[in-house]
Formats: sequence, structure tokens, C-alpha cells
Amino acid sequence: MKLYDLLQKAKNNDKDAILEIIKDFNPTLKKLSNSLDYEEAETDLIIEVLKLIQYIDISKFNNSSNKQIAKYMHIHLRKRTLDLSKRYENKFKEFMEINHDILANESVVDIEISVLTLILIESLVSNQ
Repeated sequence: MKLYDLLQKAKNNDKDAILEIIKDFNPTLKKLSNSLDYEEAETDLIIEVLKLIQYIDISKFNNSSNKQIAKYMHIHLRKRTLDLSKRYENKFKEFMEINHDILANESVVDIEISVLTLILIESLVSNQ
């Protein structure tokens, strides 16, 4: 079925048409979600496809080929991927804090190494 027809049906809440569109764009969604590098990326992009279906002015694509419509949707998804990337990056920065005092304190590392060494030695003795 033509992408134009699928979009028309999807705009009228045809679940099968919506699923078909998502299935057709699945390779693109996977590729773009991998570039985002966070767990919910693919879900966020599927939501973007659903929003695009809802808000697209389908009448502008009346005489367009499948390729032209697909390209438009792909470009839209790439732009949204950039937006999501920036949003996620900013969200991640809010929660990431490094305590430089702990990193500069080598005695903490020495203690951890000593404890780990003791644990390993004790496990060796009991196993032999």
C-alpha cells in the first residue's frame, strides 16, 4: 500500500495502518535510537512517529511519491533525534557530579586495593 494511503488511514486512527508505518520505519528507528545511546530512545522515536502522523498535513503530499514522503518523514525523525540527543545530554548533565576531592585522595584508592587484596588472599587460603 502506498505510504500516502497509510498516512491517511493512520490519521483516522486506523491501528493497522499505524503499525504498518512503524514497521516500515523500524530500521530507521533502530539506527537513530542507537545513535542516541539511551535506553528509551527507540520508544521516544516511535512517539515522534505517532506525533508526526497526527500533525502532518497530508494534503501537501497528494501527488508525491512514496520515496518523497518517506524522505520527509526520515528528515523529520533525524531532526527530532538531534533534539532528543540535546535534551537527554542536558538531563544527564544535571545529575552527574564528580567529587574531585575523593578522586584526588589516593589513600581511598590504597584502602580499596588493600581490602581487595585481603579478600583475594583469604579466598585463596580457604580454597587450598
